[in-house]
Amino acid sequence: EDEDEDEDDDYYEPPPRKKSSKRRPPPRRSSGRSSSRRSRSKQVVMYRQGPTLQEKLMKAGKKMVEQSTTAAAAATKEAIKQGSGAASQAKRLAKERTSSDFEKLLLRATAPNDAPISPDDTKILLNAVRKFPTRSSAMGVNPYEKTLHKLWNKIAEPDWRTTLKGTTLLHHISRDTRPRDGRRFADYF
Repeated sequence: EDEDEDEDDDYYEPPPRKKSSKRRPPPRRSSGRSSSRRSRSKQVVMYRQGPTLQEKLMKAGKKMVEQSTTAAAAATKEAIKQGSGAASQAKRLAKERTSSDFEKLLLRATAPNDAPISPDDTKILLNAVRKFPTRSSAMGVNPYEKTLHKLWNKIAEPDWRTTLKGTTLLHHISRDTRPRDGRRFADYF
């Protein structure tokens, strides 16, 4: 029993307030601050304007993880692309060293870089087409057909710059060659 009484002693209950029968005057409306602290504490209204700090931090953390994952995937793809790009560039250089002058010209003119086709390369190509023999050689190689085949392979490459340059060279050949050469190309088109 003594223990129960001790527990009751620890709890302090404030005396009940007396209710007054007087009516309180209505609160004053003023443009300035309220001078009474008591009136401010009664006006506190709890509401939520947006996400909590914890929610914001969780959202930011998720976003950072997603971005880093996306960036890592993009970097991996780019590394693979550059690796295969370096291999294709090495293959292209090796091919250029062992090819004929005409093939070197086509490789140089359709290089997958941002430089435009050199006007000199275009003139050399058109002069080479002008000098094509009128008949097929004894080996059965037709230069018109071979040129179209090589240009088509350049146009079909995945790099858009090479495709554009190949299409531009084909346009120059169809527009700027002699009518006789144009007809021969058209026969193999």
